[in-house]
Amino acid sequence: LTIMSPFVKVISNEGETFEVDIKAIKMSQTVKTMFEALGVDENRNDLEPIPFPLVDSATLKKIIAYCEHHKNDARPNFQRKGCISNWDFEFLANEPRMLISIIMAADYLEIQSLRKIAGVFVHHQITGKPLKRI
Repeated sequence: LTIMSPFVKVISNEGETFEVDIKAIKMSQTVKTMFEALGVDENRNDLEPIPFPLVDSATLKKIIAYCEHHKNDARPNFQRKGCISNWDFEFLANEPRMLISIIMAADYLEIQSLRKIAGVFVHHQITGKPLKRI
């Protein structure tokens, strides 16, 4: 017998709807605070969809993948100061526009661990490079 976790639907600024595990989407402090303020019963599967008007579909897919991957983490995913996991490195190794979109969405949704690993990733990408290459 597999017990399914409750889920909620989220909507991108393009109107595309995605289902996401409530535990995963609560990595967003914005969503977590909203649930607490509204007294949302997180054990229900019939919650109203949550619109994310500042996040496009491609970026929202990435954010959901990140949250699903890390939803059971006990603490932030740093093995050592300044290090990120191989999964996180691959997750962030995108073309620059997508990376910027991910960082902006992580900031908008207040996903602290993603903001931190993105900062480390960008730091490693630009360290030692001449200004013209950045």
